[in-house]
Amino acid sequence: MKELKIVLVLISILVVFGCSDDNEQITPIDVTNSSITVEEAIEDITGGTFKVWKIDQAHLLQNGEATVDISSLYNVRDDEVTLSMNIDGSNGLLRWNRGFDINTNASTVEEAASDIRRSVQQLNLFIEETEFGIEVYSEENRLKGVYDETTKTITGTLKYDPDVPEIQITLTEKKAGDYIAPASTFTIGSELFSFTSEVNTLGFKVSQATNNLFITNRRNAVDDGSQQAFKYNLITGNLDELLFNRPDFATKNIEFINNTVYSIGGKSFDRFEYDFINEPLHETIENESIIHSNGSAALDNKIYVFGGVIAQQFRSWTTWEPGQSSIFPTLLPISDDLYNPDGEIVNGKLYVFGGWSVDQGSPAMSSNTIYTFDLIGGDLDQIPGLEGVFFAYTSIVQHLIYIGGRKGVDTNGDGSIDVYTSNFWVFNTLNNTLNEISLSNQLPENQYVIQLQVTENNAFLVTTDGLSEFYVYEVSLQ
Repeated sequence: MKELKIVLVLISILVVFGCSDDNEQITPIDVTNSSITVEEAIEDITGGTFKVWKIDQAHLLQNGEATVDISSLYNVRDDEVTLSMNIDGSNGLLRWNRGFDINTNASTVEEAASDIRRSVQQLNLFIEETEFGIEVYSEENRLKGVYDETTKTITGTLKYDPDVPEIQITLTEKKAGDYIAPASTFTIGSELFSFTSEVNTLGFKVSQATNNLFITNRRNAVDDGSQQAFKYNLITGNLDELLFNRPDFATKNIEFINNTVYSIGGKSFDRFEYDFINEPLHETIENESIIHSNGSAALDNKIYVFGGVIAQQFRSWTTWEPGQSSIFPTLLPISDDLYNPDGEIVNGKLYVFGGWSVDQGSPAMSSNTIYTFDLIGGDLDQIPGLEGVFFAYTSIVQHLIYIGGRKGVDTNGDGSIDVYTSNFWVFNTLNNTLNEISLSNQLPENQYVIQLQVTENNAFLVTTDGLSEFYVYEVSLQ
């Protein structure tokens, strides 16, 4: 069994220093001596065991000055810093759940947004009293800040990578009311656009960094190489279409890596630039069979592929990076085949939802299990209760995972599935609870949902009539 390895990129937080060149005396800004002991500070900062902090304020730095406020960006709000330490100062640990990346090379709010998901960082943590007050810092000074016992804040700078500019930040305790609440109701709004295709297993992804919806799909049911891709701008309403040929007979998933759109599936993964001007490049995967009916999720520079058919294996998962020509699946010790599942990565765990058993030959035999894979520790776990969803599709908003899919219903009580309905759920990774989402209004007759994407403010659905017509709707959340 091939061991999966995750490369953790250390996050660094540095205190803002006021100096004009490297030879001057380094003096922290706005720091006063502390009036509490180190033990009292540790109790404040860690809550006695651990405490979760959020980025309350964040500014881009240009020439050492805070110039652009990015505090309200989705990829700033989803960051969490968990600080833990024994009262005697031992076993200090910082665990940084970064969520979406922050582009610290930016000069505007818009440029600071990113679609790239980043892995959890873990660093040794130290809390000490110095002449400047209570300093909070990590190994190699990757984290360094000053705690203010009056305002209960940690102020300093944040540097996500040694080679990128830092940002100025203020951390405050993250409380229950700071967590985004899950939606309970979807209200289907206006149709954004429509298109035609003979295939209803398409890739669909929202880019919050560029305010675009991306779709990839085959055009024809036969394997004649006809492919299509769409980019819809949510601000302007402009729709771009790319038609190209690529011999391929596989379902699609879309993931973002390095600000590039990857369409996952088949024997080659197509790569689109955000500007959507040129025909996509493709990277061929040399396996015994095409990859299809799978789920996917991206983290750092890796795409996780799971379920479906991977090199003629079911019940498996693997990772792929740009430039990698082969995929080596790892067979999982689970009972479900997971045909057409989907999933997301939250706080170092991959959550897999839905799918159905190929061995049973019927989508009525759907998986009732939510599988979780700890990408740091390597543990596999199971959570019951998804009510048998097949053709699942997922979307992530901070700690929430939204799931859509089709559910079989026995309407006449004879023990067999005779009706399939489009259903939606939201899974809260903080407490492993799953709640179904209701629709306040109905789709047009003979349409059912085949894809879903959700942001903090709204959602987007792709529906089909089951023949050749496809529709994209905007949805409000309540």
